[in-house]
Amino acid sequence: MGRPKALLPLGGSTFAGTLLAALAEAGYAPLLAVVRPLDAPVRLALESAGARVLENPDPGRGMLSSLLLAVEAAAADPAVVGLAVCPVDCPRVAARTLAALREALLAGRGEARALVPRHAGRRGHPALFPRGLFEALRLASPGVGAREVTRTALELEVDDPTVLDDFDRPGDLS
Repeated sequence: MGRPKALLPLGGSTFAGTLLAALAEAGYAPLLAVVRPLDAPVRLALESAGARVLENPDPGRGMLSSLLLAVEAAAADPAVVGLAVCPVDCPRVAARTLAALREALLAGRGEARALVPRHAGRRGHPALFPRGLFEALRLASPGVGAREVTRTALELEVDDPTVLDDFDRPGDLS
């Protein structure tokens, strides 16, 4: 994209700001965000949007290394019942979709399974991991990562095509 995705403009905000606002509106707390080292502009934007920022000292180890930082931070808070993994390149997911996933988690749907949204027969983002799956995430192989845990995820059908967003190239934004 030529610059950090978190700072890309979207609807009067940024990718990160839009996503964090939807999470907050849907009742998610605390809001955790994992960044690369020395990424001061991204850190500032995330903190300004209400996130607690965690720095991955070695992002070259892959996405799982960032996820595990969030797992450890979430696990340290006994009030946390689960963890939503929201890639910043899927920033437009609706607050109503996030709320439906959260409600399904709190209602015990999926119990010891992750929850993922599905739209038009395709899985999307974010994935929600109940606290009981934190250990499975810790034990996931680095080459497969969270996909190892989401293989048996409960799919929640949603009327929100934005769960399928994946902005990886400048042309994806049009």
